[in-house]
Amino acid sequence: MKKARLLPEERRNAILAMLEQEGRVFCSELADTFGVSEMTIRRDLTYLERLGALRKVHGAAVSVEDESHDPSFWVRAGRSRGEKRAIGREAAKLIGNGEVIAIDVGTTALEVARNITCTDVIIITASPHVAFNVVNQGISQVFLTGGVMRPKTFTLTGAFAVQGLNNFNISKAFIGTGGITDDYFLTEHSPEEAEVKKALIKRSEEVILVADHSKFNSGGFVKIGPLALVHRIITDKRMSQNLIDYAERNRISVTAVG
Repeated sequence: MKKARLLPEERRNAILAMLEQEGRVFCSELADTFGVSEMTIRRDLTYLERLGALRKVHGAAVSVEDESHDPSFWVRAGRSRGEKRAIGREAAKLIGNGEVIAIDVGTTALEVARNITCTDVIIITASPHVAFNVVNQGISQVFLTGGVMRPKTFTLTGAFAVQGLNNFNISKAFIGTGGITDDYFLTEHSPEEAEVKKALIKRSEEVILVADHSKFNSGGFVKIGPLALVHRIITDKRMSQNLIDYAERNRISVTAVG
């Protein structure tokens, strides 16, 4: 059975999710799966190869991701898509008019941005993706931090990004994470992104972690700080009981969706 037609971005995310699971995907099979021409699929693969998300071979594509390194934005976007969307919808309900809101750079945080319904808010972000989305939604004021663009993850990092965050007093920060260790530390895949996240947490009155269950007991090699730094966790219903117990001990509110 062929899938319903998807938008190009949705189709590319789905291709990356399949590639992550299988290690290799074939143009002819992808064309049949998505109900498009092989030429369309080849254009998709060329686009994703330029982003460093895969490598094209004759009639197919293979994965180039090494999980010891920082996965690309497009690989992240293809993971746990349903959970991320549900988490984003729930988190956006916490945003009210008149607030100064910081939205992090991850793909789950992007889903928060996409679901904001009020427009009289100030949005601060180090993510061009987030900025583009909220500007198109009519948000009254949007601030990009500045900084050095990381090509794989499309995030702004470095001293300018940290300085940009330090200029604001933030009501609520919606943050993602590269992962959470089994001893409950937030982590990232790069020192540069970890420093930006530390500044974001420091400048915010309330820190809300948006992360699906796959982020727990996994993640990057750079520690940001203990999970107890956050005030609220919005996740999916596959969250572990150990994490629920930790949250209760540390008075962290938990909302599980899906």
